[in-house]
Amino acid sequence: MSDDQEQPKPPSRGLRSVGDALGGWARRVGELVAEVSGAPTVPDELREPLQQARSLRLSGELSQAQAILRAQVEAHPNQPHLRYALGLTFVHDLVTGGRPLRPLADVIAALQDDALGSAPRQLLQGAHDLYEGRPEPALDALRRATQHLSDVPKRDAQETRLLVHLLTGLAQLRRGHQDRALRELQKARTQLPAELGAPLRHVLLRHGVGLLLAADQAAEAEGWVDDAQEHDSHDSLARELRVRVLATKGDVDGAQAMVEALDDDPGHDETRLWVGLTVGLHDDGGDDLATIALRHLQAAPADPEHRRRWALAELTRRRAEGRELTADEGSLRRDVVQALSDAAQAAPVAIRDRYLQELAHVALRLDWFPPPVRDPILDRLRREEGTGPEELRLVRARHRIASGDRSHEDFQPGMPPRFRADPDLGGPAGPDPCSPLRDPDLRNAVLASQRALAAAERCRLEGQAELAQDLLVEALIEAPGLPRARRMLAELVQGDTGTRLEDQLTAATTLLAGVPNRILGISLAGVQTAMAQVVAARERLARPLTIAIMGEFSAGKSTFVNALLGQTVAPMGVLPTTSTINVFRRGTGTGARVHYRDGRIATLAPTDVEPFLHGLDDSEAARIRHVEIERTGGRMGEASVVDTPGLNALDAFHEQVAREFLDEADAVVWLFSATRSGAATEAGMLQSLRAGGRQVLGVLNKVDTLDDSEKTELADYLRKQLGEVLVEVVPLCARDALEYRATTLPAKAGSAERKGNDPFAAVEAALERHFLQRARELKRSLTARRLGEALVGAREAVVAAIDALEHRADATLQGMQGERVAAHPLLLRFGDALEEQLLGIDDLLTREGLSLGVLVAGKGRAKGPLDPQDVEYLASSFREAGMAALRRALAPLGREDPAAAHVLDEQLVPWVQGHVEGLVHAGFIEALLREQGDKISEGEAAMRAGFREGLRPVARAWAGRARQLAREVERARARLDREASSAPRAEALRLRSAVLTAIDALAQGVHQGEGEGAA
Repeated sequence: MSDDQEQPKPPSRGLRSVGDALGGWARRVGELVAEVSGAPTVPDELREPLQQARSLRLSGELSQAQAILRAQVEAHPNQPHLRYALGLTFVHDLVTGGRPLRPLADVIAALQDDALGSAPRQLLQGAHDLYEGRPEPALDALRRATQHLSDVPKRDAQETRLLVHLLTGLAQLRRGHQDRALRELQKARTQLPAELGAPLRHVLLRHGVGLLLAADQAAEAEGWVDDAQEHDSHDSLARELRVRVLATKGDVDGAQAMVEALDDDPGHDETRLWVGLTVGLHDDGGDDLATIALRHLQAAPADPEHRRRWALAELTRRRAEGRELTADEGSLRRDVVQALSDAAQAAPVAIRDRYLQELAHVALRLDWFPPPVRDPILDRLRREEGTGPEELRLVRARHRIASGDRSHEDFQPGMPPRFRADPDLGGPAGPDPCSPLRDPDLRNAVLASQRALAAAERCRLEGQAELAQDLLVEALIEAPGLPRARRMLAELVQGDTGTRLEDQLTAATTLLAGVPNRILGISLAGVQTAMAQVVAARERLARPLTIAIMGEFSAGKSTFVNALLGQTVAPMGVLPTTSTINVFRRGTGTGARVHYRDGRIATLAPTDVEPFLHGLDDSEAARIRHVEIERTGGRMGEASVVDTPGLNALDAFHEQVAREFLDEADAVVWLFSATRSGAATEAGMLQSLRAGGRQVLGVLNKVDTLDDSEKTELADYLRKQLGEVLVEVVPLCARDALEYRATTLPAKAGSAERKGNDPFAAVEAALERHFLQRARELKRSLTARRLGEALVGAREAVVAAIDALEHRADATLQGMQGERVAAHPLLLRFGDALEEQLLGIDDLLTREGLSLGVLVAGKGRAKGPLDPQDVEYLASSFREAGMAALRRALAPLGREDPAAAHVLDEQLVPWVQGHVEGLVHAGFIEALLREQGDKISEGEAAMRAGFREGLRPVARAWAGRARQLAREVERARARLDREASSAPRAEALRLRSAVLTAIDALAQGVHQGEGEGAA
């Protein structure tokens, strides 16, 4: 179809012009070449419509391009260029969200391989297969297209290559091969026509940046965004993607500021979620993370990725509150886990491990492994064991142990067992930067705590309780809120003590004895006080029943004691100032031991006891702590009786000693005097005794001074007023009872015969009923109460120490953080300083160049090739000066922020060293002299300016590399902060997880024992 055919000569003209003749000849030659090569040429009348359609297609005006091409195809149905151009338009439509699959199939059917070569048809076929959901056949077609790209007409070559690489990348992405997809998208990026519009650019930009961020290549992703904004400074997608890049890099301030600048379009919710899940949203009164996540979910409730981000937002919100989802939030917890499980099942096989790893990580944090977690993870490990992420193997290990499996394949041999933790070889953890797995501190804490927990469960399964406790403490140090570890530790402690009071006392003694007096200078004296109380409680349980006789002075207590014991052993009629605390214990003799306040003990013979007590003066009585008197009578059995002076007669010291004996008493007899109306004043003490767990028997003494009606009335009054604190009120005349009981039977010479009923019988019956028959119960009840009180005191002391340790840790942390600048602006400032320092070596290079003669003042650089030794010397000077510039920039940073300096020292310095060596080997010094050396002819200032210009790209590269380390600096800061406060915080965690948990378990056991005893 040539327009070079010979035409008749116009009648009014002569021969054709030379130009017309040459043009026709050229077209004819082209047609001959096309005929020989088999490639059809484009008729002239189609060149303009094809070009117009191409411009519209590239700019994104697809409907207009299709209209032009459809009209041309109808006019020229056999022209393959038109069909291919229409097919390309359909491909653009598919890539940017349209669905022209049927018209594309028609184009493919009409386009033969021998028309334009195989590459165009294979490209169109690949696009059709891809958007029909067949990525494998699509890749096959695109591979064949790639092999014949050189045959594509030049006009369509760049666009064809762009689409082949773009479609190949999208197909690999569908298969989950993210690294291959990224390589293809990077190739596509090199083929972008200058006139390409936003729609196709956005597809490439969105997927490319997403893949780079998923691969933890934030710096390169930022380069893509920079290029996009350089092409169009108002590109909204590039601006939104920059927010994600900043968040991924850890630039908290920059990301939060940019995300706040976005409009309220719900289309930005994914970016808002990205920021919230990576660096957190700024608390400015706007929508919180949960609200944004719910709105994002409602936009596409069936989309697995939308559901996954919602689930991660719920977890992030709980973690910000310092907790995880619990069983109490059953429905929400189930939905969160199901969403993550569904996202894993929907993920392409090639990247499913990353989703399963995220699911396992969350399940380990929640300590919950329902079928949606367990089944896909176990199935994955059954199919391929060796490459499973550690989180998956931890879930399996926990499941095996819970099932009673005693196999050791998950653990290294030895004691204590250690989980077999293999090195990570799978690249970045988790699907993308939104994943909690991208927080290395959180991931490491979860892994460390779960390794220890799994080992503890293994030890418990094998009966190694002590090793299990140590491992549980280790797990709780890493994750203080780990519910399973806390429950297990409590169970182990409680399981060791049992339910017997004796075992609980022994366990409490062992536990409290192991707590030091001080931890990091913080006192735990309260624990030692509690320890003394536990020891006293153990002694109480081993002693016979102790009954204290109490009442105000002159209530007749000593007379009552003598009547109670059936022998005159208590001194009667002494003065209040000379009264002593007397303890009557069952013994073999009737002597006594006098315990003085200074610690001395004096022994009295039986005949000396009464004269000694009655002969005390004020000063001697004041020196005595108490008197221990042996009794031999059979009344009251083995019980000990404590006779205290009247409470209104005690001096301060005796009151303290009396209270000590009251603490040891298991029961109390309170004597009321019928001649005194002291019930109201005594009520407070009685209430206190009853609240302390003691049984109190009331005895109304001296009733011989009352008639029968008065006696009954007063006894009823006491019962009415004090019935809640007294087990019973018994009327008595202690003097008559003593006289009756002191009369011996059978009668001896000179002794009187007892007559009538024993006046003490009613009291003795009440004592037997309330005290003696229940002696064991009373002692155990009071001992358990004292043990419980001691544990409460110990707990308070431990909690106070924990609070003090955590306060110290927080104070240390605050001191470390101070007015710390955020990592990103800090590195921006450091980068500027580094750039200036490196540019400052212009003077050194100028001076060294002049001294070597490489530069000639006023003339230029020396002619001829450079001496290799001069180049080596200048390269060495450049190395030393560059590293010195780096050290100068780092020095102030080290003083300001040790964590940032540490990261730069570990990561930037080696990179700079490698960069310098690469520059030297690439001939940077020679190139610098060649490009800038002639400026010496203008003077040294001009030469230095030239060197600065040549050094500027190097300086920017160094500064740029430093600025990429913001997230690493934040992580290093977190580690340094933890280390700075780790000692007090670790001790606090140990106290909380081991001692406090054990105390709580013991207290719970004691409380249950008390409840059972009461029942």
